[in-house]
Amino acid sequence: MGAATASDPAFEVSVYSESVLETQLCNRDVSAELIAKKRQVAFLKEYLKHIDARTVIVEHRYIDRDFMEDFAAYYVRCFANYERKCKRLHFFSTTFTDAQFSKLIATGLGELSVAELQEHYLGFIAVKPLPDTVIGRTCLGTYPLERGRHYDILRHYDANLFGIPLRVKTLAFQEQDRVVAACASSALWTAFHGTSQKFSHRLLSPAEITTAAGAKASDVDRNLPSKGLTWNMMADAIRHVGLEPLYLQPADDDDLKATIYGYVHGGVPAMLGFFLHDPADGPEAWERQAHAVTVGGYRINGDKPVKDKLQFSLYAYRIDRLFVHDDQVGPFARMHFDGKACRVSESGKEVDRRSLGTIYDQNNLGLVRAIYTVVLLPLYHKIRIPYSLVHDTVFNFTFGFLKMLQLSQTDQTEVGRFSDLEWDIYLTTANDFKEELAKSTAIESDRKFRYLTRSLPRFLWRAKALVNNVLALDLLFDATDIEQGNLFSLVVEYDPYLAAFMPVVLGEKKNEALFDETPARRIVDWYIEAAKQ
Repeated sequence: MGAATASDPAFEVSVYSESVLETQLCNRDVSAELIAKKRQVAFLKEYLKHIDARTVIVEHRYIDRDFMEDFAAYYVRCFANYERKCKRLHFFSTTFTDAQFSKLIATGLGELSVAELQEHYLGFIAVKPLPDTVIGRTCLGTYPLERGRHYDILRHYDANLFGIPLRVKTLAFQEQDRVVAACASSALWTAFHGTSQKFSHRLLSPAEITTAAGAKASDVDRNLPSKGLTWNMMADAIRHVGLEPLYLQPADDDDLKATIYGYVHGGVPAMLGFFLHDPADGPEAWERQAHAVTVGGYRINGDKPVKDKLQFSLYAYRIDRLFVHDDQVGPFARMHFDGKACRVSESGKEVDRRSLGTIYDQNNLGLVRAIYTVVLLPLYHKIRIPYSLVHDTVFNFTFGFLKMLQLSQTDQTEVGRFSDLEWDIYLTTANDFKEELAKSTAIESDRKFRYLTRSLPRFLWRAKALVNNVLALDLLFDATDIEQGNLFSLVVEYDPYLAAFMPVVLGEKKNEALFDETPARRIVDWYIEAAKQ
């Protein structure tokens, strides 16, 4: 046992087990029985098993910045003597002993090396010295990037363990503290971890988020202890860090998938609001448990295009589950698109509302449903063009393009080849786009040079046209423009046929008319202007 004295160790090294996890989550105010019943603990057991945790180092007397901010804002003023120092549990996918780790700290030598620790580092959990809500800042590596899993809101977290630098790439999670935060504050806290580096703003603690959210509220109640935040209060917290809120109400599963993918794949976390509902409780009970989570990933299932009711195909439609930071469950918890609806009562009438499956009941997957209502996005102030406008433009262009192919003297083989276009639409940056374009071998050098040296806005909406999963065309939109502006920036044709066909045929009057009175007219105008240069 590593220690300055045997009775007061600085750390402990143990073989990881579920019982060790439960023991280390306990404190003087939390019994082993309570810990064993927590949904978050059950989830973490499965999660740590899945990422192959084998050894845990318990770092005693750890000072966590977020908890210290909350402690100073509330707990220090309590009559009860709450501790201000946490424990931090570090997990590794390799085995080593207390003696080996102690020797590494003391001499830098031995069987165990810093490089081996970093290679097998899985991340950490800060354990708060509070009653019940003990799971503090948690930074654990993601599930393996396989089986279609995507995690687009990740950043590096550094941990210095007695002079040993460690790093994990993930997105921070913590359990809801019902005193200084509620689920909405926890969702914002996670989302801000995703935006702070991307958009360069200060990170707030849960107490600071709750205070910022309530600064302009007209509610007569106090901010702390927190009883939860409204969507307006969440929007105020987003503005407090210098970002702009975008409030959306998805119409159905396809709309939810496309919207979340469009922003999350672009590195913007999405907060999803819903009502937890057990159908066994009856249709009137559905609005009792409002909840908010942060979406940090998703799973793409299948390798064939999926069409909506209008026969429009989006890559996002392949999503069959979301990975969310749910303070009542855990990090990267699964929510399933299974097509099921819930029968609920609205204004005295029973209607069906689309819903997602959850893992709130571990024994009956999908029994407790999430009836989604809201998506809230924290955006950089220059990202002004919404996903919906780009979607509508691409939708209009697709059917005009297909009609144009049929009217032209085109080989019917080409018409058939493009009849199943699938679009991949998401937010990106000029630098990321050009970095990918520079690696492409599908464009001749002269055109590539022109595209790479062209001035583009920092933020772009990118619409990739895929034919049999092969990139054929890029449409780029200026995400920083105004909605009534031109906003179309560039076309890149990767397919040789399209490179020859598009500039010639789109300039013909009879084909121009196919796009009149639609948002896609902007693309035609771009081709006409490009032909003049």
